[in-house]
Amino acid sequence: MAGEFVQRWLDSYNSRSFAIEDLYTTDCTLTEGGPTMHGTDEVRAYFQGYVAAFPDGRNELVSAVESADRIAIEARFTGTNSGPMGNTPATGRRVDWPFAVFFDLENGKAKAHRGYADQAALMTQLGLMSDQTDS
Repeated sequence: MAGEFVQRWLDSYNSRSFAIEDLYTTDCTLTEGGPTMHGTDEVRAYFQGYVAAFPDGRNELVSAVESADRIAIEARFTGTNSGPMGNTPATGRRVDWPFAVFFDLENGKAKAHRGYADQAALMTQLGLMSDQTDS
């Protein structure tokens, strides 16, 4: 069941179907480098924000470790920043950004989603932060 969940999660984002109610419990939490989102409406809005900023964005699975009620994935996000990210205008730059997510499952749906990624690497790829190795 866990492997099926990961594929459905990837397909939901990549196809822009956002079958959030099929993937997350109604009382789910999602935390990724900022305030925690609660419930399926906030989770949907979070993913729609990524699509607005990166209309061609895609998630690709690199690896996964699974148990009955927990999944850890390593993945890559690729896309071109052709839309605003909140108050930040589009940069037109392409990113290839690795990330990890830990899902706690309840009845085949994510009750908790905790994502981790190198925000400085993203900002550097977008040209919004200087590459410290260039000095």
